[in-house]
Amino acid sequence: MASTEKVPYTPHTRREMYLEMAEQKEEEEARRRENQPKERNTEAEHEEALRKARVLEERGDGAIRQCNEGKWEFRLTDEILDVILEVDLPRFLDSSLVDVDVHPSYVSIVAKNKVLRLKFPELVHSDAGKAERSKITGTLRLTLPKAHVTPTQQLRARLYREEQEKKLGKDKSANKKKAGKTTRTTTRQSKLSDELLEAANKVPTDKHRAVNIRGLVKKDNGEDNNTSGGRLQMTPLVTKTTASHVVGPEGDSEEEDEDAPPLIF
Repeated sequence: MASTEKVPYTPHTRREMYLEMAEQKEEEEARRRENQPKERNTEAEHEEALRKARVLEERGDGAIRQCNEGKWEFRLTDEILDVILEVDLPRFLDSSLVDVDVHPSYVSIVAKNKVLRLKFPELVHSDAGKAERSKITGTLRLTLPKAHVTPTQQLRARLYREEQEKKLGKDKSANKKKAGKTTRTTTRQSKLSDELLEAANKVPTDKHRAVNIRGLVKKDNGEDNNTSGGRLQMTPLVTKTTASHVVGPEGDSEEEDEDAPPLIF
């Protein structure tokens, strides 16, 4: 039905118009669903990655193919009695998407569908290991005891443990001494403050605390400074007057001007 064609307003024409509108709406919904991203099934993808990793491990001549598909940073430490592996995984990666498969000679870790496979420097007890993951950084830590430990290694481990205990004891004693010095200094300062406060409280608060200005100036007739009622001896202010010279027909004469102010030297 053309949009410009005039049709009668009947139930039949209205029905056809509604059917066309429903068909257009369905086509728009189909296009919108096609443009939407597909939902990923992370669990299925993880299972598929595990299956491929196990198949690759089983194939070949038995040699271990080391790989790091995820480019994870890792640290493999050979301790005296243990082999420690630390892998820096993403912090917000769910632990359910991390699979660890430990063998006596190597370990295979699958995280985010990426495989990390490493060989150990020595054989380990795969069933006696311990796996931990940090809640703050997301780092995965594997601690695996060695399968073959010689008496020399046991002796080295015991000496190392004793050395660490001695070092820890020295650190504790140093901290205690430092804390004791700080306490003594604080106690000495508090005692000094208490002594100063006590001395300040012992000072009388009567009139004797006022400044006594008696005796600063000598009194008349040699009286005692502490004697009351005497006249104070004050030093008079010395003034000098100058004579004015008058020049006239009578000649030079000297006169004193009584109204002139005194000159102070």
